[in-house]
Amino acid sequence: VPPPDKSVAKVPFTEQEIANLCNGVKIFGRSWTCVLLRFQFHPSRSRGDLRRKFAQIEKFSSGNKKSSRKWSGKELRRLEKGTSKFGTDWKSILSHYKFDKTRSANELCNKWLTIRYSE
Repeated sequence: VPPPDKSVAKVPFTEQEIANLCNGVKIFGRSWTCVLLRFQFHPSRSRGDLRRKFAQIEKFSSGNKKSSRKWSGKELRRLEKGTSKFGTDWKSILSHYKFDKTRSANELCNKWLTIRYSE
């Protein structure tokens, strides 16, 4: 039997799936099977997908990034306004609002996820 084809395109997690994942972990802890069965996810998702995504969220929320620049209150307010206006179009938010000159669109996304899902 040949090995399964690993070239299948990965489906990005939606905002709703991320919310479901975080809520599932609050309820069931790291019982990925329970989280997967009790919350709605894309049909292609596996327990491993949930585990890896949650580890990614934890990594960014714990401050283990290479950069340790603190976010100012003004930047946080701009990020909130930007997501209200542009949704999750991080490049538009970055170009329309003033942030530290070294901030990237990816950093805005990570900070937003941290704020939104680490409560």
